[in-house]
Amino acid sequence: MSRPLLRIEDLRVDFVDGRRRVQAVQGVDLQVGAGEAVAVVGESGSGKSVTALAVLGLLPRARCRVRGRIELNGEDLLALPAREMRRRRGRTVALVPQDPLASLNPVHRVGDQLAAVVTTHAGAGRRAARARVTDLLADVGIPDPAGAARRYPHELSGGQRQRVLIAMALAGDPALIVADEPTTALDVTVQAQVVQLLVDLTRHRGTSLLWISHDLGVVAGVADRVAVMYAGRILEHGPAEDLLLRPAHPYTHGLLQSLPRTDEAGDPLPLTPIPAGPIATDGCAFAPRCAWRAPACDETPVLRLRGAGAVRCVRDEPHAPRTPVPVERAEVVAGV
Repeated sequence: MSRPLLRIEDLRVDFVDGRRRVQAVQGVDLQVGAGEAVAVVGESGSGKSVTALAVLGLLPRARCRVRGRIELNGEDLLALPAREMRRRRGRTVALVPQDPLASLNPVHRVGDQLAAVVTTHAGAGRRAARARVTDLLADVGIPDPAGAARRYPHELSGGQRQRVLIAMALAGDPALIVADEPTTALDVTVQAQVVQLLVDLTRHRGTSLLWISHDLGVVAGVADRVAVMYAGRILEHGPAEDLLLRPAHPYTHGLLQSLPRTDEAGDPLPLTPIPAGPIATDGCAFAPRCAWRAPACDETPVLRLRGAGAVRCVRDEPHAPRTPVPVERAEVVAGV
């Protein structure tokens, strides 16, 4: 790949409260190419959303220490003053958050909020901004976009509110959109519609997509490449098809085994959840929950190349059996 649009190098994020320090992200390296969709997957607390917020410059500076390098179009975002980062946010990189009702201002009409984004990043006048708002709402598939612009957030459905947030992210024509679990608050049917909409719009515009999720079933219909995070580190990354069909790390294998699956006859297979357990502070962080734990796991593993990706495991050979993503679920998300 030529020079990536987004390059994250040795990202480390610590939250500080008095004398207490929590390491939320520990040495993450990640790249997103121009027009590429990359998904970061992991359970709650793995550090994936903190990584996304670091890219957007939205972590609280007073209680957060961020180190490393985050390059967007060759520019180190971590070196920018807060004012300059605000200028980039929305114009160069934009966010689609996970809770539309909490993200939209309840006392302002949807069209006014969207127009504020348009005027800030495009410098449009009032009339041009109103026309742009109508076009954006139409682009994201909202019926009667002019009427929807006059409504307040509570007058729209959850799926429509999420579409408004997608329109806001697209308003500044950014090179990169960060989608932080944007379907969490939606039911399954609406989830599939919103996922497909965001994928179609970004591919049509050539916009890169960094998708944050805990659901590998959704990721199957979205990402070109996938990175799996646990305890602030990337445990495995690679092309989506390779990683989902041939997982090399026990944690990735466990996430896939936890998804609803069916056999060839369509009968449901039993779920195999990942056992509960603490995060190890020495050696492999996943070792206390790993079914393949060995004495060598007491050593801290490093990312080793595996095909077109890499895996952080001390074992030499992939040990997880073939565990395909549920086809029926991937097809629903992909709109097949």
